[in-house]
Amino acid sequence: MPFVMYGDLVGGGTACNESNPSNGFENGYTSSVDTAQMIATDLTVAINENMSFNKATVNFIMPDGDAVVSADIIVYADDFGGLPDPGNIIASQTGVVPSSQTVLGDFPAAPSLDVSEIVFDLAPIALAGQGAFPTTYWVSVYVTTTSGTGGPGYWETTTASIVGYPSVYSPDGGVTWLVATGADDLVYNFEGDCDPLSVADNTLGGFTFYPNPTNGALSLKAVKNIDTVAIYNLLGQSVLNSKIGATTSNLDISGLTTGTYIMKVTVDGQTGTYKVLKN
Repeated sequence: MPFVMYGDLVGGGTACNESNPSNGFENGYTSSVDTAQMIATDLTVAINENMSFNKATVNFIMPDGDAVVSADIIVYADDFGGLPDPGNIIASQTGVVPSSQTVLGDFPAAPSLDVSEIVFDLAPIALAGQGAFPTTYWVSVYVTTTSGTGGPGYWETTTASIVGYPSVYSPDGGVTWLVATGADDLVYNFEGDCDPLSVADNTLGGFTFYPNPTNGALSLKAVKNIDTVAIYNLLGQSVLNSKIGATTSNLDISGLTTGTYIMKVTVDGQTGTYKVLKN
């Protein structure tokens, strides 16, 4: 099964997109505004780029003759320091009316159902990237169909490819997120405009740290309170996460193996990224 660690974000400076194609209408997950289940798939912003996310194309399975009236579209940050799943809400656009929808064919497992491609034009959503590694966000699309309350809408899934991470679902309104099956991802095409980061996007004014390289201790200092510090390996996996709440701190990374890491520091709500060498 193909697995792309950070997805296939194409572009830089102008149009960019990330997509996962259909594999013959295999299955779908309930993703309607009037159901308790929540479902999400990840969207990756490439290294050294910011993205303005402005279009979502998704495949939904619905009863013959049914259509999507509108959708609530939510974008989340990745769960900071946790397993790959949604964290804080970045943006929420409710009642988004499709700009187009096209019936692609019958759902093979149940011919009384159709598979339709639904296109949503969004008010641009700013998704910040980072200079050291790709940045993961999560997207949910909850539809209202012409069947009204109780009308089913199933976001199509595929087992042929996983772009980034597998899709996730929540049975309890977003308190707990679980990997859907470990072998499924949702079918989508997310589009936007990407622009290179400036130098100012990567560092924080008034923040310093030393020594670098280090044998295990880092001294941190900032003009304003340091909110959080997270250390990532070069695969983008969180290996250390600490809340600070002060202008100075000593961070112990002695438990990490020798190598290169990325330190993500948030000071007064602003975030910078730094390369750290652990001896």
